[in-house]
Amino acid sequence: MVTEINFLEEKSNRNSRLLLYGLIFLVLVILAGVLIFIQRNGLESRVEQNEQKIAETEARIISFQDEHADARQLQQVLEDLAAVQAERVPVLEVYDEALNLMEDEARLSYFSYGEEGGHIIEAEFQQMEGAAAYLEQLQNSPYVTNVQLDSLSREDEGFYGIFSFKVDEGEWIGGADDAEME
Repeated sequence: MVTEINFLEEKSNRNSRLLLYGLIFLVLVILAGVLIFIQRNGLESRVEQNEQKIAETEARIISFQDEHADARQLQQVLEDLAAVQAERVPVLEVYDEALNLMEDEARLSYFSYGEEGGHIIEAEFQQMEGAAAYLEQLQNSPYVTNVQLDSLSREDEGFYGIFSFKVDEGEWIGGADDAEME
């Protein structure tokens, strides 16, 4: 009878561990992509709802002007329209504008907007000059006011900057209406 003795070390499960880490990373990337997609769709639906409110109010104004010449009713409808237009925040357009102003090497990591028209952007840059160029681009934009660099810190692979600014919605809406007419 022959007995077999194996003195070789057993191979570790390193490949399976790397595969598990890779799958976890892939799931996290897909989850982040889905969350960004859901957030963008939510913002788009809010913009569409506000645009529908504006269209409905404008239609009511036209119908009241045609049917009723009562100044009080017309004044109320005009006030409603002004309230809806004041509520309108061009979030997607501001987001796209903020992305377009970035250089190719920069990466937007966070975008937020506030009720009073304030926006916050967090971005990563390869070099400090990239952050300075982005700050200059924001300051030169005709729609953006009160641009501030809230913080700039050095990270492992570059710089991390937090910018805050406000959008001049009157200028934005006026500029957008001019562009649509052309």
